[in-house]
Amino acid sequence: MTIKPYTKQELASMYMPHICAPSAIRTLNNWISINTDLQRELQATYYNKWAKNFTSRQVELIVKYLGEP
Repeated sequence: MTIKPYTKQELASMYMPHICAPSAIRTLNNWISINTDLQRELQATYYNKWAKNFTSRQVELIVKYLGEP
């Protein structure tokens, strides 16, 4: 996987290619919300759960905590 900026839809679909994009985004948001360590580190990057995109640093943190899609 290449660490680069992704839209939420792109990244969520990479983790869950078998479900529709809105459901994949909702599931990814749930995974983030229950992982307190990931949440804490994302907050340091000014993460906004309503944003449409992840920065490269945010993608790096998500992969660190959730593994590669």
